[in-house]
Formats: sequence, C-alpha cells, structure tokens
Amino acid sequence: MLKLTQGTADLLDMDTLVKASNMSISLERSQKLGTDWRDELEAAKQALIAVIERGQKTARYVCKGSEMSAINLMMEIHDAQLDNATVSMLEKALPSPFTFTNRSCYELRRCRDESFAVG
Repeated sequence: MLKLTQGTADLLDMDTLVKASNMSISLERSQKLGTDWRDELEAAKQALIAVIERGQKTARYVCKGSEMSAINLMMEIHDAQLDNATVSMLEKALPSPFTFTNRSCYELRRCRDESFAVG
C-alpha cells in the first residue's frame, strides 16, 4: 500500500492487492465473515480494476482519492477478517468458487472481472 500511495507501485504490488481483494470477498461470501462490508469490498474491487487498467496504459499505478479510500478500507476489512478467521475458514475460502485463485492482474486485459471475485 505504501508504494501505491507514493506512486511507485508496480504490477506485482497490484497483484498482491488483487489477491487480498479476492480473499476478502471469498471470506465474506463463502464463510460469511464480514457480510456487512459487501458493498465496500465491491467498491475496492472496482477501484483496483480502474487503477490497473490505467496503469497498463501508462506503466504507473496511481489512485484517485476515492480509489485510495476504497482500497485502504478493503485492506482494513481484510486484516479484520484474518484476525477473526480460523485456519479452517481460510482453507475453505481459498478454493472458493467465488474467486479465480489461479488468476491475477497479469491477465486483467484478457479476463477483466474474472481475475476478481464474482458473485
């Protein structure tokens, strides 16, 4: 997140955020952990898509203010979920049908929303 706020994030950094988003959405949907945050997780997903799409054109991954707020909140939700999840919940969330865990933002051009959780 620090590199994203400084404007120095690269595709690997964005891929890490995509994976955190996928895990948060999967925990929310498959394990019912943080169900009251569904809209905020969706907003963060859309923010990540926008940042990555712009970054693929400019080779710079920079957030607008609202995107940064949404992504920051998603990371706070993600941290809270991890604090409250059991190992069993995490194991069950990983192969969830709600995420494509083998895809990342490296394939975003081709699969756009498929690299994120779907519902």
